[in-house]
Amino acid sequence: MTDNNNSNFGFLSGHDPLLFRLCASAERNYHDDPNTTVIKLRQFGEAIVKHLAAVFNIETGFEQTQADLLKTLQVRRLIDRNVADLLHYLRKEGNAAAHQFQTTQSQAKSALKIARELALWFHRSFGGINAAGFKAGPFQEPVRQDYAGMVAELSSALQLKASEVQAAYEIAEAERKARAEAEAGAEIVA
Repeated sequence: MTDNNNSNFGFLSGHDPLLFRLCASAERNYHDDPNTTVIKLRQFGEAIVKHLAAVFNIETGFEQTQADLLKTLQVRRLIDRNVADLLHYLRKEGNAAAHQFQTTQSQAKSALKIARELALWFHRSFGGINAAGFKAGPFQEPVRQDYAGMVAELSSALQLKASEVQAAYEIAEAERKARAEAEAGAEIVA
């Protein structure tokens, strides 16, 4: 579930490829590494905060933390409480995941849902005229990718194509021989 059409976050790809990549990576890791899912979503939240700081001309320094920027955005009333809560949630859960290494799949799913709400707010707020009324479908739990099955399917398709190419080559070779024999016969008659 990582291409634009199958992702809960596909609509972000038109904003900034980084935003979509972070969320797609979070979805990809959901089944095998929920800890990485939450860390990627924390990075997504941080990317949103940095984007907001740039939009609202808030100077950022090397020492300034994500929490500091969030506080500045809130104090200046540039984001509402609900958005701030979503960002704080992702920040705190991501920090816990980075330092405690024990994120459950349930926690990762909650973080994905929170990140999607944040992504929808971001898209509606900064996506232009057509995005204001954007309606997204329901959240879809990421599907475990069956890479072995995909490889087997692609291998089978490749073998089929190879057989088709071989058959086409044999037909072309038979036609070439028939044409050569016809030309040789035509030279004898002439």
